[in-house]
Amino acid sequence: MNKDSALNFALVEARVFSVWEDVVGRAVKENTDLQRIKNGILFVKTKNPSWAHELKALSTSIKNKINEAVGANVVREIRFLHGSGPAREANVEDKDNPLPELDLIKLSSEELRQIDGLVCDIKQDDLKQRLTEILTKDKKLNKWRNIKQRY
Repeated sequence: MNKDSALNFALVEARVFSVWEDVVGRAVKENTDLQRIKNGILFVKTKNPSWAHELKALSTSIKNKINEAVGANVVREIRFLHGSGPAREANVEDKDNPLPELDLIKLSSEELRQIDGLVCDIKQDDLKQRLTEILTKDKKLNKWRNIKQRY
């Protein structure tokens, strides 16, 4: 994937986070926390099992409204999770907290410049910040994977 297509895809994914309240409404937003998107799966943490159960019944409708709002079929499934522990699913990494070592990985000034170069033209501060976070975590995760493969 080239720089432009990677940026466009990341922007569309980040837009999912910005349209969430418009799609589901304030009450749902206040009782949910968007976690991440991985391989077309949107992970949403709920405040309790009842919210997860109710929203699961509406997941197809919510998914369709999100994709319509962002103008792309970026979400193919929504998983509503609940509980106090980290939200993990088999074969899907938790990019928000894959392992404690991820926080210890430092990016080089060149890697930080690359990220800045990808987001420099974005005018919305919240979208720019979220995309910077996503790209930073992705670079750190890739570094972590490379380190783990060597051992």
